[in-house]
Formats: sequence, C-alpha cells, structure tokens
Amino acid sequence: AALIELSKFRLPTITVSLLSLLDSIKMPASEEYFPYENLQSQLFVLRMLSACMQHHWQYIREGKSENTSLKAPSTAGGYEGSIHSFDSSTHQSRWSVADGPLPIEMDDPPPFDDFIAKNIINVMSRIMHQTTVMEEREYGQATNHVTQIIRTEYYTASNITRTSADIVLDIYKAMSRVVAYLSASNWSVVFSKIKLRIFYLSTTTDENPDSSDTRFLECCSLNAKRLSIVLGEMCATFPNLRKSTQLIVAAILRRAIWGWIETYPGEFMQLYQSQKKLDGGPDVLFDICLSLADTTRKKAILWPLQTMLLLLCPDFITLLANPDNHRNIGAKKGVFLATLKNSLKPGRMAELAAICYVDLCKAATYVPKTDAYSIRNLIPEVENELRGQLFDAEKPLIADSLMSGLGIIVDHRSLLADCLVAMFRLNPRHALRSLFPACLEPRAPTLFKISLVKACLAIASEENRLPWNPSLFIEFAGKDTTKVDLNAMNQYASRKTMMNNPTNDKKVKTNIVLMTQNSERLELILDMLRLYQTDPKLAIRGENEDRIEKNPIAIVAITSCLREPNQYVRDAAAMCLYKLHSPKFIVEWGPSPQFMETFWRISSQAVFTLAKQLLDNRERDDGLKRLLELLKKLFESRNEFLRMHQDIAMQGSDVRERLQASIGLEVALLVLLCSSDIEICTAAISCFGLICAEAQLTESADDPHQAILMVVENLPIYQQLSANNGIVTGRKSQQKQIRRLLRMMNHYAPGNLAAWEEAYKRWKYMTPAIIKPHDDSKDDYQDSNMNASNNSSKRGPPAWTDKLRNPASSNRQTHNFSAVNRTETNNLDDDKSSEWQNYAGFLAALGGICLMADAAPSTPTSPATPRSGYNDQSTFRRISAPTESSAMVNKFVVDMVDLLLCDNIIVREWVKEILGTDLSPALYPMLFRYMETVLAKYFGPDGDPICNSRNTLLVEQAISVLKLVLD
Repeated sequence: AALIELSKFRLPTITVSLLSLLDSIKMPASEEYFPYENLQSQLFVLRMLSACMQHHWQYIREGKSENTSLKAPSTAGGYEGSIHSFDSSTHQSRWSVADGPLPIEMDDPPPFDDFIAKNIINVMSRIMHQTTVMEEREYGQATNHVTQIIRTEYYTASNITRTSADIVLDIYKAMSRVVAYLSASNWSVVFSKIKLRIFYLSTTTDENPDSSDTRFLECCSLNAKRLSIVLGEMCATFPNLRKSTQLIVAAILRRAIWGWIETYPGEFMQLYQSQKKLDGGPDVLFDICLSLADTTRKKAILWPLQTMLLLLCPDFITLLANPDNHRNIGAKKGVFLATLKNSLKPGRMAELAAICYVDLCKAATYVPKTDAYSIRNLIPEVENELRGQLFDAEKPLIADSLMSGLGIIVDHRSLLADCLVAMFRLNPRHALRSLFPACLEPRAPTLFKISLVKACLAIASEENRLPWNPSLFIEFAGKDTTKVDLNAMNQYASRKTMMNNPTNDKKVKTNIVLMTQNSERLELILDMLRLYQTDPKLAIRGENEDRIEKNPIAIVAITSCLREPNQYVRDAAAMCLYKLHSPKFIVEWGPSPQFMETFWRISSQAVFTLAKQLLDNRERDDGLKRLLELLKKLFESRNEFLRMHQDIAMQGSDVRERLQASIGLEVALLVLLCSSDIEICTAAISCFGLICAEAQLTESADDPHQAILMVVENLPIYQQLSANNGIVTGRKSQQKQIRRLLRMMNHYAPGNLAAWEEAYKRWKYMTPAIIKPHDDSKDDYQDSNMNASNNSSKRGPPAWTDKLRNPASSNRQTHNFSAVNRTETNNLDDDKSSEWQNYAGFLAALGGICLMADAAPSTPTSPATPRSGYNDQSTFRRISAPTESSAMVNKFVVDMVDLLLCDNIIVREWVKEILGTDLSPALYPMLFRYMETVLAKYFGPDGDPICNSRNTLLVEQAISVLKLVLD
C-alpha cells in the first residue's frame, strides 16, 4: 500500500525497480516447463506494477478534474485481485455518466523517458511470448489465443478448476494493464514495437512465425486517433501477410476495436453523431477482408472483423438503417449484410452469423436511442432469428459445432451472456418477460442458466453505465435467480456424492459426464455468489412470504459453500456472507415488523453452520484461520446492527436457532483453544470477546431462563479471557492463561460439556502416537491417519456433528477428527505434540464441570431438561448423561496417572506438570483416590514396600505431582 501511494510522485523510480525484479525471475530457456513458483512471483510483481501505474493515472486525472464533475474511474477496473475478474484484457474503463454529460476523451498520463518505456515494452514482450507459449500448450492449438473470437473477460472463466490456466490468464490480465498505461503514455514506443512485428510477419518465410507481439493491440488504450493509425497501417500491410498470419491479426484487430468502443464509449457515440467513418480506412480494410474470405475457415475469422469494421462506418450504417436509402448502399457492404442475414437461418453458417449479430446488438447499446437511424434499427428484423438460433432449448449450442471443427474456439456461455445483456439494454421489458424466463425453464439446458447468471452479473457490475441503458432488474433477479442458485448448489452436492461413491469400473464413463456437469454447476455457483457480492439485495429481495421462507435457505446455502474444495468458491462465499451481514442489508432479510426475529433466525443458522465447519474443517490451519476471520467479521457486523437497534434487540432472541448456534459456537471455539497455532487460539479468543459484547448488548444476563443454556453463565470467564487477548505472549504462556481461567469456570452447560468430550476423544485418539518412540510414531501415525480418513468418508460427518445430532448414540461410536486427518508427518514432533499437550491441559482444567453436571439437580432450565419450545430438539439436550460425564472424566484422570509411567520421558514430564498445575481442584479427590489405590498395590501383605524401578518411578512422580499441587 505504501509503494502504491508513493507511485503518485515517484512512478518512474518504482517502475525501474519493479522491472528489475521481473528480470530477476528466471524462466527456463527451453520453454517446455515454467515453474509455478516463478509464475506466482511474476504475477505478484506485475500486479504491483499495474496497481502503481493505475493509481498514478488516477491521481493525475483527479488533479486535472478538480473543478469539474468528471472523475473517470481507474482503467484497472478495480478487480485485479481475482483471477476471474471483469476487467478486460483491454483494461475496461468507463466514466461516470449518471450525473453529467458523457465524456469524450480521457487525458493520457505523463510519458516515461524513452529508455524506461522501451525497457517496459521489452519486458512485456518477453512475458507476452511466454503467455502465448503456455496458452498454446494448455489448449493444444497453436492459434487458440487469437481464434477465440468471443471476448470472455467479463465473465467467470469456465476452467475454474485448472490452476495452470488460471495463472496464465491472471498474468495476461496484469500485463495487459501495464501495456494499457504505457500505450497511453508512450504510444509511439508501443506502436513501433507492434509495427516492427507486423513488418517482420509480412516479410518472413518462416512457416510458424512468432506473432505474440501483435497481441499488444488488444491490450492498448486505443482512442480514436490511435485506432485510426492502426487501421491505416493494416490497410498497407494486411494483404502482404501470410494467410495464417492474416487470420491471427484479424482476430486480434477485432478485439482491439471492441477495446476502443468499451474504453472510450464517448468517442464511439461522437463518431455516430458525426455520421462520418473513422479515419484510417476501415472501409478499405473491409474490402480487403471481403476479397480474402474465400473459404469457410477464413469467413469464420474475417466475418466478425468485417462486422466491426462496418460499425466504424456510421455513414453506411445510417443508409442500411433507413429503408429508403437501400439503393445507395455500397454493393459490397450490402451484399455482406444480406449474406449475414441469410446465414442466420438454420444451416452450417448460422452460428457464425449469430456471433456477428451479437456484436451488432452489443454495439447498438453504445448509441443513444434518440438517434433516428442507427445500429438499433438493424436489430428488430433479425431479433427472432437470433433468439431462435441461440436460445432454442431443443437444439442448444454444442461444443463440437462447425466453428469447433474449424479450430475456432467459441465460448458459448459468454456468447449467450453477451446476447442477453445486449437484448436487455435494447429492450428490457421484452427481455424480462420472454427471454430471461425462458432460460430458467426446468427443461432449459444448464448452459442457458449459466449464461443468464453471467449476464445478470455483467449488468450488476456496470457501476458507470451509459445513461440510456437500464439499470439492474432487482424485481426479476431477486425473485427468480435465487432458485438457480439453490438448485445449482443442491444438484452439485448430490452429484458430487455420486462421484465420490462409484460402485465399479463400469461407472468411469458416467463419472466423466458427472464431472463435466459438476464443473458447470460449480461455475454457476461461483457466478451466483459473485452476483450476490455485487448486489447483495438480489439474494434477499422478494415478496414478504417468500423472504421468510427462502432467505434462510439461501444464506445457509451460501454458508455451505465454505466447504467447497475450490478456493474461489470459498472466497466468494465468505465475501458474500459478510456483505449480507451489513446492517443495511440485515433489515431487508424479512418483513419490516419481524426483521429482528428474522435476523436472529437467519444469522444464527449461518453462525451454526460456520461453527460446524470450524470443527469439520479438513484443511490446514489456513482454512481455520479464514473461517475464524470470517466469523469475527460477522459478529462485528451483528454487534453493529444490535447497537443500532438495541431498543428492540431482544425481540425474537429466544428462537431455537440462536440457542443452537450458541451451543455449537461454544463447542467449536473451546476446542480451537487447544490448537498448536497461536494465531488460531488468538482468533478464537477474539470471537469469545465479540460473543460477550453481544450478550451485553442483548442483556441476556438478565434473563435467567436463557442463562444456563448459553455462554452467559460463564460470561465473566470469557470476558476475562478476551480482555487479556491483546497482550503479546508466547504459545505456552497463552495456554497457561487459558487453563487458569478454565479452572475457574463453575457452571456447566451443553456447550462446555460437549467441548470437553470432543477434546477428550481427540486427545485419546492422538495418545498412542504421542507416547511411542519417534520412529514408530511417525509410521504408525501416518497409517492411522490414512485409515481414519477412509473410515471417516464412509461414516459421514465428524464426531461432534453426530453428537449434536444424535446424543444417545454418539458416545458408542469411534470418531476420527479433521485435526488429525490433516496432519503432516513432518510436523508430528512439533505441532501435534503441542496440540496433544493443549488438549490434555484443557481437559484437566475444564474437567471439573463434568462433576458439577453429575452433582447438579435437574431443573426446568437445566440442559438435561430443555425448557418448553426446545423439547423436540435433541441438539440442545445434554451431550452425555451425568454418569457418563463423570465416568469419562474419571477415565481421563486414570489415563493421565498411567501416563506417569510411560516409556517416553518427555510425555511423563508433560503429564506431571499438567496434573500438578492445571488440574481442576474439583478433580483432586479423584486423582488422590486413584493414586492411593495404585500405591497400595506397591506394598506386600505385611506392609513392606515392593521395590522395583517401576514402583519407584511412580512414587517419585506422585510426590512431584503432590508437591506441585501444594505449591
């Protein structure tokens, strides 16, 4: 952040330093393999360089526009932290037009010295070549990167599960933003590089020349003047290129023209107001392409370019749009459009014609509706044919179409999404009444649903829309797209289960199909989550009755996405959940008179789902940290909301869901206090502090009916625990502080009892591996982890979830835990030993509550007899009967005393210290009775001691424990 802020004043210096860093990242000369770590480093530096450049440009623009209302947004698009961002490879930039006139041009940033500029373009050239090589290897087609004729930068990539493709796309986007800045500041340097490559391509005899530098065209900030220069150069050199190179350059030039329209919409509008063609000879280049398009493959590439070139000639478009002037249209252009229209009918060329007409529809949205004869007038006559070609549920577009057979890659998701966005902007009423609902029909292909959600996302993400284009349709999206989300999540989960449980080898083909379907549903889920991030109201708006029923389901479904293996889905779900918990959105979760009760009901379900995931988490510690960080943010938002409505905060607070969440959260956070990672412990303690703050805000302590059933009874302990959280301590010191406070806990509750039992089962499971010698422990522990993982996948949910769901049977099962499953053997001696100690200390310090539960009489509000309203929920009953709790803690004490004699001297010292310093005073009688029983066996019938090394060791250990207790 400091470096980016400094870039306002020292951009050249920063650029030189970052370029040196990029040069220091060495890539193999063979180009057969690029180390992933090197690619990550390259991506980080590129993003930093891009951010500095865009921040500097924004600073310059703001300085020049202080006295005007125009403040253009950064061309970076603001999304460079995500690989599936909506910033295009041409660095999408749009101006704010809602409150003022549409700007015509944007000032270029100050130029670099030529030496620095040339250094930048040379480094970017090397990276562009590297990216091109990796793309060709990824897709297996030499021209993939230039024959993908649908621009997909707005939409979530369909290959969201492929890491190699992800990072290539990310590097390309970051690099394109750097080139965008440089082309605006030092256009002559960038164009010289492109021109030199085009000259080489027009003179070389190489069968497969390197054309990667020409891709700079689609990255450049091409305003009208610069685009005219490019078109003029193309008119002179395009006929001299090899046939294969012509197709490559044609695809790039088409995307470059789209970059101009999207980045400088004011210039495009001004062009149509002038009724003159763009300088540079787009009509000349059109004629050149027309003469070259003599095969189906060439048409597949050149027709889309010709369509864009035709759009650069408003004079011809006006003649076409006015039926009275058809006779005055140039013969070639008229024939082309007639051919295009005829090709839209069912046939081999229909898909290609549809692509061209989608471009026309998109371009029409950049022209005001007030223009008498514009592109918009060309749309109605082909609208029905276009819809029939693209949105026929009986004959959906397929990947192995004519275009695919020609080696042309068409992303049908993005094609349909482009069409939906354009149709909505051109005629929102018609689109909402017919086209959009058709995509949600039960028999509609998944492709239609994915495209619809992508279209909604593109519309919702357009913060600076053109003034004549409609805004997002809250009424439609909030009511209907939610079912896409829920259906996708449910179907994805069910099909995922089917994939994970194949019955025989004959299912392989079926599983491949299911994997494809699951990939589509995963993409759909990610798009829905991003849509809800962009506008959270879409997830919660609707009729009052629908909101009461559907909003809890929707938010729990979003929370469940935190379980997904895909990191992008988890991150999107976390951000979406956080935004939905903003106070301004919470009040819209339900009808106005009931919004507080709706808040408690829905938020508690989300928190309970999070609590389960904290214990079920099968990832490394990073996964737990992210979940805890999210939980902290949710509680901060909840508490902010409660402060705003403190006068009615107790309304509906006694709902079953809040009680459930309170118990589950206490279990999860108490168990996480035993983590070997100090950051996880600290985060768990912070969450306890926020829970205490909520209890104070809701004055729960004043309600004796709730007190025993929630954390309120032990509120002083948790408050003191969180009060000391800001003090920097080491791991051991932190655990000592935790145990000291847990020993003071004098009220039992379902939460702390369940946490004790969960910790005991984990500790018991880990003990055999801990007490073994080092070599045996490592091998056996690894085997046990593998078996545990297999058994767990067969049995289903982990232990604590089963306990809360079915208390009567939970204690008869043998459970395995994610904390053990995710262990790596190389961390066994450190992290797992520390975790085992923490569990043992936790059990010793908190063990007294088990005896309190045994001794306490049953009352109408006791955990064993839930109060009315909860008696149908086994979740809230005691996890174990009192006698079971007492027996379990007695077994723990017996096990600890027995460990005083184990062969591992380090474990003996740990156990001795824990029993002597951390044991709850309520367990002293149990400890002393068992020691007395054991020691009595060391004396013969006549009272003489039986002397041997083992007996002597126990006596010494017992004396040490007693001494520590007395001290």
